[in-house]
Amino acid sequence: MHPLLSPSEKARLTIFSGEDCLYRDHFGRRVVADFEGSGSAWVEKANCPLLAIRDEETAEGFQWTYDSSLTIVALEPGDTIIAAAEPGRKAPTGQSTRIDLPYTGSGWILSAPPSITLDRRHEHPPTPLTDLALPFFMSIEGAGTAEILPSATKCSLIDAFEIGDSEAVKQRRFAVQNMSKLIELDSCFPDGSHRKALVASHLNKASWFITVPSPNDGLLLRRTYDRFHGRQRARVFLDGTYAGYWYEPVQDRECRWYISDFGVPPHLVAGKQLVEIAIDPPPGTPLWSISRMEAYALSHG
Repeated sequence: MHPLLSPSEKARLTIFSGEDCLYRDHFGRRVVADFEGSGSAWVEKANCPLLAIRDEETAEGFQWTYDSSLTIVALEPGDTIIAAAEPGRKAPTGQSTRIDLPYTGSGWILSAPPSITLDRRHEHPPTPLTDLALPFFMSIEGAGTAEILPSATKCSLIDAFEIGDSEAVKQRRFAVQNMSKLIELDSCFPDGSHRKALVASHLNKASWFITVPSPNDGLLLRRTYDRFHGRQRARVFLDGTYAGYWYEPVQDRECRWYISDFGVPPHLVAGKQLVEIAIDPPPGTPLWSISRMEAYALSHG
């Protein structure tokens, strides 16, 4: 039996060395991990002293659970690898197999050659760790062989639109408050791939409607955006029900295009044909950037 790959099962790594970091706090210190919402995290590697700020209070140790936020500060230059996962995340089970790349399908990567790309995200993912397999939903691009745990989950594109396509925006009843003017951005993704397209940002809630197939095992929302500004975060709602925080802390003012995914649990779309998606940045956060939005439906079997 193949395992079911859940879109709400998130696991991420933050990897930095030397003086590199996500950003520097108001004391000028290196922030090497910054997680919103609830979850758990642990140190995979650190050769420099760390300071953990959990739910706005300092915390001891090298493994934490948190209810609202966790920030890890490196107090000296050095190498750090911080892993984080949502509560209740279960290790994938099943029979691993070795496959030749490229590969189309879904599952978890246990080991792979360098310079692969997952799910057409235009970035090279971190190396899988022994206790933190990397999930993928659509494909692995690259050359060589990889060891994976395959999943029977299928990921199908069900909706996509560009923010500069006025007809597509109108068809989806896209509504937003305080949207900036459309600008043309000519830049690249982290892997150097070029993109020239329109992009805009908004301060308040944006919403639109999509049609979803039934039955399904949840949705995967994908945003292509400008990460000139880091620490972009917003609350995601499905038909008014809170689904979680969508958060991307990193800024990049050279390779400005980036692709970010958000998983919607199955119970929020079960039995529905038309759903309203709302993205609501809270007050005081950076502008929420959007160029292209996509929605994928997951199915099992």
